Amino acid sequence: MKPRGTLFALLALLPFIGSCATALETFQATQEPPSVEMVIDRVNTAARVLELEDIMLHAMPFSAGSRWPQDCAKPIPAGDTGKLAAIAAQDALFSPGSFFKPSAIRIRTLYLQSILFTSAPDLHYQRKYLETPPDNDAIRAFGAKTLGANYNPVFNPSLYRFLRYTPDFTPDRRHFEGKFEGAAAEYFANLEDAVIALADNQEQLQKIRGDMQETDDRKKRAVRDIDDAARQIKKLKDEGERKNDAEIAEVENEMAAHRKEYDAAAARYGELLAAWKMELAKVKKQTSAFTPEQRELAINTQAAVDLVKSLDVDATTLVLIAMARLPDSLMNMGQELNRLLRAPLAGQRIARILLNVISLKGNMAIIRNELGQHYAEADAMDGLFTNRIRTSTVKQPEKPQPTSEKNI
Repeated sequence: MKPRGTLFALLALLPFIGSCATALETFQATQEPPSVEMVIDRVNTAARVLELEDIMLHAMPFSAGSRWPQDCAKPIPAGDTGKLAAIAAQDALFSPGSFFKPSAIRIRTLYLQSILFTSAPDLHYQRKYLETPPDNDAIRAFGAKTLGANYNPVFNPSLYRFLRYTPDFTPDRRHFEGKFEGAAAEYFANLEDAVIALADNQEQLQKIRGDMQETDDRKKRAVRDIDDAARQIKKLKDEGERKNDAEIAEVENEMAAHRKEYDAAAARYGELLAAWKMELAKVKKQTSAFTPEQRELAINTQAAVDLVKSLDVDATTLVLIAMARLPDSLMNMGQELNRLLRAPLAGQRIARILLNVISLKGNMAIIRNELGQHYAEADAMDGLFTNRIRTSTVKQPEKPQPTSEKNI
């Protein structure tokens, strides 16, 4: 099927499987001329949504009092849509006279970031991965800066995750202050910890999830190495491709090796996801009654799962559109570069295209795979507590007094 035919087929299906944003995005893509720059923009937006999903699954603190799953699921207020579109339109890609408009999904992503964070990087920033895990002093310093000097150390695991994998994102402190029935709610490091706390088979779930975290770390390290190799190849080519042919070939081989490392880790993660799904399936059959706070926590987990899955559809749509438009966009790249020479911020935009095109196909494949695994991870938690939510609750036990600070 030709690229434009692929887009029309996707447009026909999206009303049944996607959101308003996905349908708008697909229709918009059918009206655009070929553009590598727009392909890159969609891939980078998908990568940001992937980051948000990762943060929602593994880093955002979670409790019965957490409101971010419901807040993020709401439609963008009418008064905010224009403001967010204006922010997105500041990118040179959408300058006056351009053929392109800010992505509907990009605008939604900006809205979610305004709810979750006090600051977040732009879409084209250099993603980070800390080779050495942050120590307790670094975590406490970040906690004091983000939450205040007397923050609760129960949040250290969440702060560790932000520091290790997404240090450019500063979470909003209001998401660390939830209450239930007027009292401080019990907090968990993230959504999956909350799900495990509500299950009877906690030990088995924790073992699988520990293996998943270790394997996920290997994936992130490989992706970081692939990105570093792409930047090194771009630098060598800028210095003179013929002069650096041998070194470029060496770095390309290194990139291929890192891709194999990623593929191996991703395959292992897929095996662990299957085990995660099988173990979580047992939770649906569990019948122990919830306390009122546990019941609210279970309702919240479902809201978060629904949110992650909807975002995954948005991001997958972006990648599919980018993949469909890439062949004709590459064929048109010479004309596009000539057009950009007369456009705002020409040097920066052309350099961005030349850097990203080196690993564009590989990055799209990785992002698509990561989105699929995130979806499977969230989908395994879908509907876990439906029956138990409907049953009566037991008396809420008294909460223990806060304990002294412990290392994570």
